Amino acid sequence: MTTSNTKTEKSCPMGSDVGPLGQAEKLFKGFSIGLTHLARFNNLVTEIKEINSMIENMDSEEKDHLGDLVDEDLKDIEVRIVAYALLYQYEA
Repeated sequence: MTTSNTKTEKSCPMGSDVGPLGQAEKLFKGFSIGLTHLARFNNLVTEIKEINSMIENMDSEEKDHLGDLVDEDLKDIEVRIVAYALLYQYEA
């Protein structure tokens, strides 16, 4: 059941979306999506840096025992990067 009060993302048929602020809501939505995804990517970059720092500080015995876990973490981060990129492409 639809009502006549629902908002749509299409341009207004009456022309109220013209002028300097006519597309402001759409512009704001684009900026907020971009900032959200930038924060997600920054978190992933921080995680990668932390993992790389841990790897540098490990001795060979620790690398032997924890190498598989570190590889799994890096693969998980890679999957999340691809997912965020696809989500951003879909939302933008």
